[in-house]
Amino acid sequence: MKICFIGTYDKNYSRNQIIFNGLNDLGVKYEEIHVAPVVDRLDNKKHLTFLPVLKRILNKLSLVPISIKSYKKLFTSDILFVAYPGYLDFPFAFLVAKLIRKKLVFDPLITLYVSFVEDFGILKQNSLFARLIRIYERLTYNAADLLLADTKLIGDFYNGVYKVPLSKIRVVYLGANDRIYKPTIFTNYSKQINVVYYGLYNPIHGVEYIIEAARICRDNKNIKFLFIGDGQTYEKNYALAKEYNLTNITFYKDLTEKNSIELLKAADIFLGLFKESDTVDRHIPNKVVQGAALGKVVVTPKRNSLKNVFTHKKDIYFCKPESGESIAEAILTLQNDVELRKKISLNASKLYLGKFTSRRIASKLLKVCKELYEK
Repeated sequence: MKICFIGTYDKNYSRNQIIFNGLNDLGVKYEEIHVAPVVDRLDNKKHLTFLPVLKRILNKLSLVPISIKSYKKLFTSDILFVAYPGYLDFPFAFLVAKLIRKKLVFDPLITLYVSFVEDFGILKQNSLFARLIRIYERLTYNAADLLLADTKLIGDFYNGVYKVPLSKIRVVYLGANDRIYKPTIFTNYSKQINVVYYGLYNPIHGVEYIIEAARICRDNKNIKFLFIGDGQTYEKNYALAKEYNLTNITFYKDLTEKNSIELLKAADIFLGLFKESDTVDRHIPNKVVQGAALGKVVVTPKRNSLKNVFTHKKDIYFCKPESGESIAEAILTLQNDVELRKKISLNASKLYLGKFTSRRIASKLLKVCKELYEK
């Protein structure tokens, strides 16, 4: 069985890197028909205006001549795979799959309607554009021969909201890129700790609650907060930290994932997502798995998606959502209990190695694709 990845997927996105790394580690051969994507953010209304959308569509259309030139890859493969972000790639891949009678797998990773309406708030719920997106998603999800979900809860969501048969849905965890995130040895037995937020300042991250936790901890000179990244709510939260005159926070706005790895390794506590959100409740956030991969204590609210995999005070530390006080309480508890920090760190590494490495993710992907191929 051979898989052909087709589309304008982002090779640098963690989900795709994990899959390709895992397949390479397993020695699995696969094909690619790929056009470099237009990598622009989609967290603002202006990103959904005519010209940016047209730019993306034209980028997708460049797949057509590339696919014609690469027809041998299509015919010698058994499964076509539309990777993230593949919503605009899907119609072409679907047409090709039908013409050459190949099975089609779609890995949406996010739901556009939920992201644009509920998470980013850049579309109104009853707007024409939002309704069209939801219709398009339902058609797309149901047209795939196999739809991937990163948790059982998101699979149930596809089934309940978009009416995708459960027989078409398979769960493949997100994992973490083990070329970047490698377990570190627990060495810090002191009370001087680094608390790290790393991310794109999505509203559902609830960064304002982390700022509040830093305000509560401001007189504890042994706790340092490191904020790495840039995004939608960066300016608002940076201004809030300045308003509180917080000297225990250092912002690293311009650092990327790769060039911030040494700071991430120096963390003692990794922070998750703190906003109340149905999206977060259904998914296991990247940063939670990445923190576990590094062997760090992850502090994050207890979610339905997480409690099925992680255990409080064993391999994670749960706090309350939307509560700077609860985040601060968790940080102070972990600062003063070195043995608990060590225990959670070691168990988080074990859990990651058992469930979330690139090899394990790729192995699960191959298993579900093989099942589809043999139907």
